[in-house]
Amino acid sequence: CHCVLSSRLVFQQIRAKLQLMMVYLTVNRCLLSAWELLNPLLVIPLLTILLAYFWTFQEGEQAMPQFKLPSTSGFTHLPQPTGPFPVGFVDIFTPPRPDSMSGLLLRLYFPSHSSSTETVSRWAHWFPLPQYATGYLRYKFSSLGFLVPVLGRVFIWLSSNPRYPASEGASYLKDAKKRPVIVFSHGLAACRTSYSFLCTDLASKGYFVAALEHGDGSACLRSVKDNKDAQIGFKYQELLKPGTPEYEIRNKQVKYRAGEASFALDVLEEINKGNLDNAWIQNMSEDEVITFRNDVKDSMNLDTAIIGGHSMGGATTVLSLATDPRFKVGVALDSWMFPLREEKLNYTSPGNLLFINCEKFQGVKNLEVMKVYEGSLDNEVESNVVTVLSATHYAPTDIPIIMEGSSAGSLYRMIGGGEAAEGLSNWDNLLLFSDLFHTWTQKCLGSLGMENLFVKKIAEQQEHLKYGIDMEQ
Repeated sequence: CHCVLSSRLVFQQIRAKLQLMMVYLTVNRCLLSAWELLNPLLVIPLLTILLAYFWTFQEGEQAMPQFKLPSTSGFTHLPQPTGPFPVGFVDIFTPPRPDSMSGLLLRLYFPSHSSSTETVSRWAHWFPLPQYATGYLRYKFSSLGFLVPVLGRVFIWLSSNPRYPASEGASYLKDAKKRPVIVFSHGLAACRTSYSFLCTDLASKGYFVAALEHGDGSACLRSVKDNKDAQIGFKYQELLKPGTPEYEIRNKQVKYRAGEASFALDVLEEINKGNLDNAWIQNMSEDEVITFRNDVKDSMNLDTAIIGGHSMGGATTVLSLATDPRFKVGVALDSWMFPLREEKLNYTSPGNLLFINCEKFQGVKNLEVMKVYEGSLDNEVESNVVTVLSATHYAPTDIPIIMEGSSAGSLYRMIGGGEAAEGLSNWDNLLLFSDLFHTWTQKCLGSLGMENLFVKKIAEQQEHLKYGIDMEQ
C-alpha cells in the first residue's frame, strides 16, 4: 500500500512538472512575440507571470491541494449537484427594451429527464466563450492591453475550462405541482456562469433558476444580440478610473439591475403562458423550441418568486425585494451594500430576507447599511443575518473550487485570490451556501415537512456559523 501511494505521489509530481514545462513554453512564445513587436517593455509582465507561476508551483509541491475537480470520460467537471434531478438549461435573449435599454440575457436552469444516452460531453463549459476568460482577467490586468486575451487563453488552459453537470436543451421534467422560481443576480465582474454549482444544485432540488447576465456594465462580459438571428456581440465591463466618484455610478447600476430582475419575471410569466415571442432561445431547433414551450407551459409558480444574488447581486436582491412585490423571498449572499448606502427603502425588516455573510469580507461600514434590514424572524431564528466564519468573499462562487481543483491556482494567487482555507473547506462552504439558500426558501414558502430544515442546518453547522451582526468585526 505504501509503495502504491509513493508511486501515485511520484506520478503527480511528474505530471505537475510537465504542466510547468507547458506553461513555460506558452509564456516563452508570448515573450518572443512581444520582443518581435519591438516593445521589450511587454516582456516584463510576461516574465513576472512565469516567475510567479514557478514560485507558487514550488510552494504547491510541498502541499498538494486536497480538493481535485472530478473527471469523467476524460472531461474535467464541477461536482455533481446534490438534488434528485438531473439539470438542463437554455440561454435566453430578449429584444431590446424601451428607452434604449438592452434586452436581457439569462440562463434558465430546470430539472430535466435523465437519459441513458446522456454523456459528459453534452454538459456546459464554465467559460461560455474564450472572451469570458479575458473579461475576468481584464478586471485586474486591464493595463496589459492586447496581452490580456493571451493571459485569458492561459487561464482557460490551466483551469481545464471545466464542464458542469447541466445539459443545454435537455427536456424539462414535468411535475404535478408548479415549481418555485429563483431569479439570481451575479456580483461585480462576474457573469451568468460564475455560480454554476449553486444554480445547478438548486435546480436539482426542483427549482427553476434564472441566472441573469446583467447589462449595466458590471458583468465581466455581457453577450448581446440586437435581433433574433444576429451574431452574438460582446460588452466588456465598464472599468472605473482610479479616483472616480463611485457611489452614483453603483447606485445607478443597482437600480438598473433591479429593473432587469423585474423584467426577468415579466419574461418568465410570458414563457409560463406559452408565449416565446420575446424569448430568443439559443442553440435549439424550431421543433425543440416548440417542445420546450409546451413542456414548460404552466410549470412555474410565480406567485412566490424568489430573488437571490451575491455581492452587488446581494444589494440587487435587497432592492428588488423592496420594490417589486412579486418577489416574496430573498437570499443575499455576502452582500456589498455600498450601492444602497444612501437609499431609504420602504421595507419592513426582516420580512423573508436572509443575509448569508462571509466573515472575511464584511466591514463596519457595510454592516451599518445592512443593519437597517436586520430583524428576528421568529423564536427559532434570532436574526436574519448569518455569518459563515472564516469564509472569503468568493465562497459562494465556483472560483475557489476551480482554482483549488485545477492548475489555475497559481494564476489565481497572482490576482489576489487563493487564501489558505480556514474553517470549512472551499467545497464545504459552497455546499453550505446552497443548503442555507434552499432551506431558508422552503421555510419561507411553508413547504410541508421542510419548515424546520433551516434551523436544523444552522444547528448542525453551529461551529462555523453565527447569528446577527457583529459591529466589532
